[in-house]
Amino acid sequence: MKHGSSSFLWGSLGMSRISTLMYKDATYDSLFGLLQEFCESYTNCWHEVKEISLGLPFPHDLSDKKRLAWNAVTLQVSTENEPSHPSLEKQVNTYEHNCEAAAEYYYSKRNEGLPEWWTVLFSTSSAPGEQRLGS
Repeated sequence: MKHGSSSFLWGSLGMSRISTLMYKDATYDSLFGLLQEFCESYTNCWHEVKEISLGLPFPHDLSDKKRLAWNAVTLQVSTENEPSHPSLEKQVNTYEHNCEAAAEYYYSKRNEGLPEWWTVLFSTSSAPGEQRLGS
């Protein structure tokens, strides 16, 4: 969840019985900072984060019944590409700077898929909606 008009803050909505794995206030200056917080929370609960899936931002008007893009890109997390690794940060920043344009395209095209430049940007051979990075 991104909140604000000029300087954005990131937060999240979620469901979990563990308080550190659910709702996060919109206080994070970057998506990467929010993801690092989640990865640390999962580690503190004795879980291993192997991949991070990011969907596209939701349209403001959900009355149109458009299918939401829950998984626009999946980032692989490994020992070489741990949550604090610069290459993962670069991938998340690339997503952060392009997700709104991809969402605008996706929702305006009546769910015909992600734009071609998205697939090129994330250099994937996966089907639209399941791009994988960092493996």
